[in-house]
Order: sequence, then C-alpha cells, then structure tokens
Amino acid sequence: MLLQRWLDLWPKTRPFADLAAGIQSTPGYRASVQGVDHSAGRFMIAGLAKCCGLPTLVITADTARAEKIYEDLLVFFPPSQVHLLLSRELFVAGDLLTQSAEQLGQRLHFLNWASSGGRGIYIAPIGAVLSRAVPPGYWCSLNLDLYPDQQMDRDHLLNRLAEIGYNRVPLIEAKGQFSARGEIIDIFPPEKEQPVRVEMFEDTISSLRTFNHQTQRSTGDLSGISIKPAFELILTPEKYREGESSLRKEAGQAVTRLRRSTNEETAAILQQKVERHLTRLAEPGGLEIYSTYFSYFYGPGAPVLDYLIERSLIVVDEPAQVIESGALLREELEAHCRNCFLQGELLPGQLAPVFNERELLANIPWPVISMSLFSAGRSLFPGEKYNLEVSGVPYYYGQWELFQSDIRKWLQDGYRVSVLAANDARKGSLIHQLKDLHLPAVGSKQETPSPPARDQLQVVQASLDSSFVLPSLQLAVISERNLIPRKRKKKSLGRREGLHLRDYRELSTGDYVVHEQHGIGKYLGISTLEVNGLQKDYLQVKYRGADKLYIPVDQAQLIQKYIGEQGKVPALHSLGGGEWQRLKSKVSSSVREMARELLAIYARRQASPGYAFGPDHFWQQEFEAQFPYEETPDQLQAIAAVKGDMEKPQPMDRLICGDVGYGKTEVALRAAFKAAVEGKQVALLVPTTILAQQHFRTFQERLADFPLKVAQMSRFVPPSRQKEIIKELADGRIDIIIGTHRLLSKDVKFQNLGLLIIDEEQRFGVRHKEKLKKLRLEVDVLTMTATPIPRTLHLSIIGVRDLSVIETPPENRYPVQTFVMEYSDQLVTEAIQRELKRQGQVYFVFNRVQGISAFADRLQGLVPQARIAVGHGQMPEARLEQVMNDFLEQKYDVQVSTTIVEAGLD
Repeated sequence: MLLQRWLDLWPKTRPFADLAAGIQSTPGYRASVQGVDHSAGRFMIAGLAKCCGLPTLVITADTARAEKIYEDLLVFFPPSQVHLLLSRELFVAGDLLTQSAEQLGQRLHFLNWASSGGRGIYIAPIGAVLSRAVPPGYWCSLNLDLYPDQQMDRDHLLNRLAEIGYNRVPLIEAKGQFSARGEIIDIFPPEKEQPVRVEMFEDTISSLRTFNHQTQRSTGDLSGISIKPAFELILTPEKYREGESSLRKEAGQAVTRLRRSTNEETAAILQQKVERHLTRLAEPGGLEIYSTYFSYFYGPGAPVLDYLIERSLIVVDEPAQVIESGALLREELEAHCRNCFLQGELLPGQLAPVFNERELLANIPWPVISMSLFSAGRSLFPGEKYNLEVSGVPYYYGQWELFQSDIRKWLQDGYRVSVLAANDARKGSLIHQLKDLHLPAVGSKQETPSPPARDQLQVVQASLDSSFVLPSLQLAVISERNLIPRKRKKKSLGRREGLHLRDYRELSTGDYVVHEQHGIGKYLGISTLEVNGLQKDYLQVKYRGADKLYIPVDQAQLIQKYIGEQGKVPALHSLGGGEWQRLKSKVSSSVREMARELLAIYARRQASPGYAFGPDHFWQQEFEAQFPYEETPDQLQAIAAVKGDMEKPQPMDRLICGDVGYGKTEVALRAAFKAAVEGKQVALLVPTTILAQQHFRTFQERLADFPLKVAQMSRFVPPSRQKEIIKELADGRIDIIIGTHRLLSKDVKFQNLGLLIIDEEQRFGVRHKEKLKKLRLEVDVLTMTATPIPRTLHLSIIGVRDLSVIETPPENRYPVQTFVMEYSDQLVTEAIQRELKRQGQVYFVFNRVQGISAFADRLQGLVPQARIAVGHGQMPEARLEQVMNDFLEQKYDVQVSTTIVEAGLD
C-alpha cells in the first residue's frame, strides 16, 4: 500500500505551510527544522516534495542513513519516484581493472534524471555528492538523440556509440554494450532496464523498440530516445589528447625530481605506471577507473549538484553529521593522496579527488532545508528556524494494557491513529488482536488508503522505520516493530535469470557442439549457400574426417554447446555412424537402471504410512510473527509447501534450493517448530561442527520464548554432556537436536523422531547417505542446499522428490561490489584499514597452504593493529574449527585462509 494520500494532511499545519511558502517563493531559501526524528522527518520530506512539486535531493551522512530514508519514502511514493545515489568508490593506490556496472548505472541514472529536470526524490550520502563530475553542459552535449525516420549514416552511428564509451560485442549481454548485424543495431544504455533495437533502411532509422536481451523478443515501440554516454566520466578522443600532454609533462617532472633525489627505482615505477594508465585511459571507461587523473582532462570539473538544471529542493538530514562525515572522508583521502605523492606514487594533479563539503553545500542555488533532532547551536545554514513537535512511541513488546491505554487516550483526544502491519496476513492478525482488546480497529483494502478519520483506529499494510506522534496533525502512527521486534521489508533484487543458448551468435568458431541426432562436432562458423536458387545462412559443423553438416540458422536449437571435462578435447563423431546412437543407448540403459533403483526407494516411501501433522498450533503464528525480517514471496511459497507436505499421511521428502542468505534456515525453523509443538522430535543434520554451532545459536535465539529444548551434538560438546544428550533424546526430553554425522551413530536413539532436516546433503559420505535412505522411509525429511548435486536436483525436477526454489534475495543490502586489481601492499593496507575503521572483518583468501603463514606475517607487518588468524585444510580439524569459530565471535579481525573458508560457514 502507498500512503501518498496521507501527505495531504500537511499543507494547513505549521511550520509546514511556512516552509512550503518559502521554498516556492524564494530561489535561495534557507531554513532549519529541529525536533525531527526518523520516520516523522521522512514523512515531512515526502510532504514537502509532493506539495512543492520540485525535484528533491536528500543528503545524508552515510549510506546506512540513506537506505533507511529510501525505505521509508517508498511507503509514500512508488519505486519509480524514489532512488538511491551511492558513493563512487575511490581507489588511490593500486590498478583497478574493472568496476561495478550496477553502481555505474545508478550514477548515470541520477545524471540523466537531474539534467533532464526529472521529478521524484533522490537520496545520497555526502560522499556521492562530493565526487567530481564532468561539466554538465559538456556531458549533455554527448547525448545521441535517435527517432524514427531520422537520417543517420550507419557508420557514423557506430562511431558515435564507440566515442561515448559503448563497447562493441557480437551479442549484447550487459549494459554499456552495442552490437551491429546488418541493418540492426542493438544498444544497452547503462541507466535503462532494457536495451534498444535500432532498425535502419539504407541511411534512415525505420524503427526503434525495446527488447528483452534474454529472449530477444520486442517489448515496446519507441517514438524516440536519447542515448546517454556509457560512463559518468567520459573521455572522448579529443579530450584525451587535451589532457595527455599536461599529464605527461607533469609525470616527466615528477620522474626527474625523483631521479635527482637518487630514488631511481621509484622513478622507474612511476614512469611505467603513468604509461600503463595512459593506455587504459584511452580505452572506454578509462577515466571511470582512474578517476584521480580527472583534473588533467577537465580541470576542477563540477559537482553532481550542478546537474540539477531546474529549481530543486535540497534537504540535508542531520547537517552536523553530514559536514563531519564529509570532512572525514575528504581529509582521509587528501592525507592518503599526500602520503602517496611524497612516496612518488601520485602526481600533483591527483591530490584533491573530491570537493570541500562546506563550500559545496554553502553555494547551492536552490532552497535548502536542514533537518535535525537537536539544535546544533549556530546553524550551518543561516535562515529561518522552526521546531517540529514530535512525540515518541514506547516499545510495548507484549505490554498490551499499556498499549491499550495509549490508544484510548489518543482516540479520546481526537487523534487519527494508525497501526502499520508488515504484510496482509499480519494486518488481519492485528485487527483481530485489537478487537480482542476491545479497540475499534478497521482495515483498509485500498492500494492508496486515506489517512484515518479523527477518533479512528486504522490498520494498514505498510512499514516504517519508527513510530511517531505529531500533535500538529493530531496523528499517531505505530509501527508493528513497537509491538513485536521486527525488521522491515526492503526492496527485492528480483529473480536472477539464467543464461541459456539463445541463438547461434553465442557460438564462437572452434567451439565443440552436440547435435541431437549426430553427436559431437566442431563449429566452424557461418556459411552462405545457394539452395534451389535461394541464398541462406547455415551453421557449419565439422565431424570426423571430411564430414561436414550444414544447419539452417533458424534450426540452431538442434545443437548446444558441449560441456565436458575442462581441458579435455572430445572425440568427434562420424556422420551416419552408429557410435553416437550406441552411446545414447548405453547411457539410457544406465539411467533406466538407476531410475528403477531410486524409484523403488521413493515408491516405498510414498507407500509407507507416515505421521500427518495437524493444522498450525496457535503458537505457530506467534512464533512466525517474531521473525525479524520480511519474508520473500519464494520463502512463503516454500513454507506453505513444507507445511502442506507435513500434513499429508505420506513421509515428506522435499528439497529446498536457494543461494546463501536467501532464507532457507527460516523455512527449516518453521517446519521444526510445527513438528516440535506437536510432540515430535526434530533432528537437524549438518556437515560441519561450525555449522552446527551456528544453527544451534540461531535456533536457541528464535525459540527462546517457547518451552522447547534445543541441544547440539558436535565436537564442541564434551563427551560427558554428549552421553547426557543421548539419554535425554531417548527419553524424549529434547525436542530439537542439531549435530553433525554423530547423530547417525548407532548409540543415538530417538523416542519419537518426526522430522529430519539435512543441510547440504551432498557433503555427506556414502555410508551416511545409506543411513539417510532408510530414515527417508520412516520420517519427514527436509533437505536444504545452495548447490544441489545433479542427481538430487534431477530427482526433484522429474517429480520423484518435491522441490522448492528460493530465488529472491531477502533484502536489498549494501551493494556487493567486486573489484579486480593488481596486488599491492599499499592497496591491501588501505582496504583492511578501511574495514577496521568501521569495526568490520576481512577474509583474505590465499589459496596455497605452502607460504600461507609467511603471508599472514607479512600482513601483520602491514597492519600491526589487526588481529590475524590463519586457516587451511591441512590443520588439525579441531584447531581449524576453533579458528573459524573464534573469527565468527570476532576474536580476530582478519582471517587468512585457503578456499576451505567456503566450506562449513553459514
């Protein structure tokens, strides 16, 4: 639901009406609002944006604050009107070889939005605002406007696309690429969600349309489009030549200075580095990667705020914190640059990579409203001062009498009262709970509900960061988080689409392919043949000897890429020979034999009488309401499927497949709770001791409010306690047991096992799997995996095992950025120190056991204050597990490890 109509409560109140009048009448208006707290302030920002009708930019101290404001504003505006602008990562040391396309597209979207007078709201941390940008006039002059019936030379179009940073490829697969095949030109602008197809007839554009690059199907016609540069920091050939000479001149002076100081080695390294970087700078996106060279090509450049061509509203959230954060960022970068300069690693023109925060904010030509909770003394933004009266709401957490008393008082005082529920199910549950408390609760089914009437208690589906009471509006808003500890739903990243062989352009000459009827051949490329007077394109595939097969391009689905053992060249088959058919027959026979064996097992399971669990216990709803995140649609489907299976008389055998962090554990928790409250015991089997420990903690925390006993069996448990646990299991005094393969030992007996949960089954040995086969005939089995073994996945696909796939990430976390760079001690030191400053931890993957300890010692010398641990597969197992556990408990800052780190961590 969108609470956009709630914003209409603001205009007749003070100080809102005075603020809105000042913003609309005075171009350089300045005002400060104090007393603004969290979601109440964001509610006011939303009201100002709607009332004034101006493009709005909210500047925050850091990314975490920006994301919270973004999430709250999504309660009042659709996602198309609210956007995040995150900081561009600045690497002073080291050679960055590639950069996050997602972050680049996000910044390009902002430049496009700002320079075209777009409406809506952007939220940006101060670091994103301080970075230098190409002057907006020049950047906009690079736009390439296209429309149907436009006269356009094809070669000129291709040259312009290359000039503004697009990379030519045979088939576009990513943003910033273009391809050309005859009269069809495909372009994928970084700020767009879908690529554009340009069809030409001679020197005229005949049509423009968007299309799905996965399926190649058109999705809509366009009357025109402005193709923006593929990079934020674009270097045309002319600009490159302009800056190259001054850069070479300054580099030559620096090298001479170093040689005079008898530092020949450093001088040589700097000279080679500049030459290498100049080569990269000439390539598309070069300045985007080496942005510290910016001043050589564009001088001081321009702040991104200069792209706001129309009158805009600027809101500074907690200005004192914004200034402090901006100063810290700038001073840290400048100090680091000076240090690198003194060591001969940077040039003078690279010493000021960002703008000064105070000067930048003081010179904004548009209205600026600063919002803060407390008075900051002398305002950073001189102008009118207002105070917004906001009252907080206590965290009730089950104190229903106090909650009931507060609600009744607000209603008696004529307040509009609204309780926000995270989802539709919770909304219904809350309405029932409120009515049980004899409170007159009403729900709304409208997509954009009206605010509650005076003296009315309304329950709506929405999620804000905090609750608030606004006396000026006589409005009380209570987030469900104040009733039950609960985090809010965040923007989903969406499902990830797999890449399949879509057409012949995905094949490269020399690829090995498999034909359905003829077997393995080698792809030689496209040949044009004349058949019956018609010329057509054919895929040419070489077989054994001189045999060749010509396949019409429109029948490319008959072949697929060969996938076999890496590095091994497959033998080619003969056309018309029986080898391929014999091979298929042999494989089919083996598969049928395996299928018979497996089907027999699963048929016996289906025929075996199992325990049919009843409907959810009333505790189930209370337990599920305590889940501290918003469930994804895939999670809810998986949970419903598991419960449905458990309520059938046949034993369940379901596979839950989902990536790490996608919420499989919560599915297991709810299944375990359902079984345990009905008196059945639950066993959770995991492959490693570390995972057992992690799951044990999770289960203990989630089940703390319920009378269920959880225990674990692993090497971390002393032998004496293990004996006690075995006895308690046999007596039925333990409801849920979590452990490694120790649970499969003969001495472990259950009184009433009803559910077995297996985490990462493929990592258990054959002997353990045989034991699991027998258990499958007796109890409900739920298997979780991020990487299912092919046989397990295939059994699920053909219906022998039930399958639930969780493809949707649970929330839009901080964007994961991957940088490919050449190793340097300075870069590693910079990265580790940056992480330590935010109280974070670092994994350093060093995938050679020989030399790993020496490398850890080297790291210790680079970062003396870091607590460093070493882990690899040749250590005693108990010691390795202890190291990994100590790292999880934050006893170490850095763990230097081989790829063993990926095994056994949740």
